[in-house]
Amino acid sequence: MTAEAAPVSATRPMHLVALMSAALFINYVDRGNLATAATLIQAQLHLSATQLGILLSAFFYSYVPAQPAMGWLSERFGAHRILAAGVALWSVATLMTGFAGGFASLLLLRLALGLGESAGFPCVSELVAIAVEPRRIGLANGIIAFAYLVGPAVGTTLGGVLMDAWGWRPVFVLFGVLSLLWLWPWSRVRVAAPAPKPSVAAQSSAGAAEAGPSFGEVLRQRGLWGAALGHFAANYNFYFCLAWLPSYLI
Repeated sequence: MTAEAAPVSATRPMHLVALMSAALFINYVDRGNLATAATLIQAQLHLSATQLGILLSAFFYSYVPAQPAMGWLSERFGAHRILAAGVALWSVATLMTGFAGGFASLLLLRLALGLGESAGFPCVSELVAIAVEPRRIGLANGIIAFAYLVGPAVGTTLGGVLMDAWGWRPVFVLFGVLSLLWLWPWSRVRVAAPAPKPSVAAQSSAGAAEAGPSFGEVLRQRGLWGAALGHFAANYNFYFCLAWLPSYLI
């Protein structure tokens, strides 16, 4: 689909953006709640410092490598469906963390959380490209970025207050249930299927200019590597604080 194509979403684009922003807000709340509960979980389940460190990083073991696969799945089966499946998986993983009995079950649930949350950005990016007019993509991305950046602040503050009052297990169950509720309005969203891609023969006849860049061509872009390195440097500090600052503040 070219950049000039008309929006194909049957749902109003900014309504769709609001729901996607809510999904990424929830995404960042749920990925950070283990850090808020870390000292409580460590004491109750008798975890070593090494085990706790593994649990705080386990999310990324599945989250990072699964993102290209989620991008492929969203293109093949539709970003609307894959995002819904991802939210369902990470919400159940969050909910079930409230019933975890030890290191092994927590590790599996954190891996499941990372796998589910890996659908977030690939699917949201595709839906923005499909449903939002080019002149409003900047606004849409700004709204989405605000939502996922404020998520950790709200999740840490609210989660800490609730865990202090109720304990960590009920809070994970509560957050998981609230995350699942997002699926109800999302089930009412209607996004038209993207136009079918031309056959290989048609692409050849149309010329290379009509075909999208290959994965290798994308990886050869210097701008991509500069942006990736800058993003990595910023994210290293961000996730160091997100994972360890709550324990430090104890």
